[in-house]
Amino acid sequence: MKKALIVYYSQAGQTERAVEHLARGLGRAVATDLRRIEPDEPFKFPWSMRNFFRAFPRCVQSVAPRTRPLNLRWVDYDLVLLAYPVWFLSPALPMQGFLLSEEARGLQGKTVITVATCRNLPLSAGIWMKDRIAALGGYFAGQLAACELTPLWASFVTTPRWMLTGRKNAFWFFPAAGLSDSDFAQIEATAAGIAHAWAASNGDPARLPVLGSNLNRVSLLMMDRIGHDLFFRPWSRLILRLFPKPGLGQDLLLVLFRMSLVVLIICGSPCIRIFESSVRNHPSWIRKLGLKP
Repeated sequence: MKKALIVYYSQAGQTERAVEHLARGLGRAVATDLRRIEPDEPFKFPWSMRNFFRAFPRCVQSVAPRTRPLNLRWVDYDLVLLAYPVWFLSPALPMQGFLLSEEARGLQGKTVITVATCRNLPLSAGIWMKDRIAALGGYFAGQLAACELTPLWASFVTTPRWMLTGRKNAFWFFPAAGLSDSDFAQIEATAAGIAHAWAASNGDPARLPVLGSNLNRVSLLMMDRIGHDLFFRPWSRLILRLFPKPGLGQDLLLVLFRMSLVVLIICGSPCIRIFESSVRNHPSWIRKLGLKP
């Protein structure tokens, strides 16, 4: 049995902590190596408001930075986990950069699991990862998504505060931002289950456990797909077509984008919630809208 490999990118530290728990869980049955993606272009944390939104069109249109070589011996691994945060319903730009690099061609023939950490919308990012892994000749075995379980109204405040100031502590009546200790414990337990199944199956990907999100709701799945395909894609395409380089023109369009995003959230969320109430979050709808290997 060969080793498992975790390739990851972490900006705010949350994905790195998730990877530590992944490695601990996998290490119960499978030897595991870790490699951190380092982009040539730094993404400082916390974000400035300007740089945060300038990343939006690039994320959606996959205008990704080059990444430094990891110098991997792919022959040593048969199971690969790719861990990343979600930016603008897309994989973080450094993870995209790695998967668009020549080095990622080593995923050919490998069984690949993706691990997303995010606020609550991991679906479109997971689909991008699934499609890219398939294009590289890898076998996509599913995505483990770790989402914040705080109320949506609270995370609309706490997550931007964390991203723009670096402060994620609880304040006033708002809970702390990010994943909880129990979420990280669940990641470790799931990783242990993956490792034991992988070892027992002698590397048969069909024997791996079914993976999913800790936050499966029809309304969130619909918000993810509608927001990405009908809103983020057209806006990002328009911005990069008119102003391909960062600057005043791009920033002005991004102001209009932010205003229209607020309108979409205010007007669209109640409609989607009404639909969810009518279907009562039935598992069949979740399967139809969800990410499957």
